[in-house]
Amino acid sequence: MKVFKKISLIVIMLVAALAVTGCGSKNIEGSLEDIMTKLYAGIPEENLPTMLGNIQIDSENVEGFLGTAEVSYKEAIVSESMIGSIAHSVALVRLNDAKDASAAVEKIKASVNPRK
Repeated sequence: MKVFKKISLIVIMLVAALAVTGCGSKNIEGSLEDIMTKLYAGIPEENLPTMLGNIQIDSENVEGFLGTAEVSYKEAIVSESMIGSIAHSVALVRLNDAKDASAAVEKIKASVNPRK
């Protein structure tokens, strides 16, 4: 049950991150690394996975992180624990066009592997 809660949290954070960076009238400025830092701000370190690190998502690893290569994006990163098999993965995706955000969220939700 604990793993299910973590996976649910990851999906919620992914959807929120896509919504924040890709849709609405609010345009978030800054690098994805800066935005990721802001997402984690205020969370006590003991509540975060050990050794979090950001990985650039590219054409070679996009399907492993997002579950699909059918999302048109400018840039994307994922934050994961660099050790062990901790169920924690948060992806930030800056889309080419904000109007594609809802479709991108649905495509990723339908494609992502929650057991990864």
